[in-house]
Amino acid sequence: MMSDGSPTRSRGRLGRLTLIRAGRGGAYAEEFQSHGMVAIGWPEVGDLGGARTREEIGSRLAAAFPYCKRMQIVSMLGQLCYFSIEIALDQFVLTYDPMEKAYLLGRVTGPYAYRPDLIVDLPHTRPVRWIRRVQRDALTRATLNSLGSIRTIFSISQAASTEILALPHQLSKQ
Repeated sequence: MMSDGSPTRSRGRLGRLTLIRAGRGGAYAEEFQSHGMVAIGWPEVGDLGGARTREEIGSRLAAAFPYCKRMQIVSMLGQLCYFSIEIALDQFVLTYDPMEKAYLLGRVTGPYAYRPDLIVDLPHTRPVRWIRRVQRDALTRATLNSLGSIRTIFSISQAASTEILALPHQLSKQ
């Protein structure tokens, strides 16, 4: 990280970003910023802090959602595992703030935590240090299209990640 808060290159290339939606329609973007975190839902599965494998999380999902089809469980499982186990310290994350028409760019600063006290509907959290805002209008159509997945959490293409990380530094509202 540069002294002005902008990302630095590691090993000669920029890393891929992970987009984490701030609830339906970005409803919790302000809470993400004010609490210094990202969060996802599925409160029915409870605290995943002790879960270390896909199998453990999968059995919790199957118990919490017995009415869901196998492919729905697989989709939820991939997202919960990625969020709770695989996201690395210092990994770049992005979320959209519809009120500001901007994406918030941050870095993960700590491990998974179950925090239903912060946002009841999104209790699975990771602490984040928000670095900057990227105005939606500053992005190319190709990058905007790549950010349109319906998933709660997903990896952004290398090309879109590079574009977002290369944009000029913009001060956040914090």
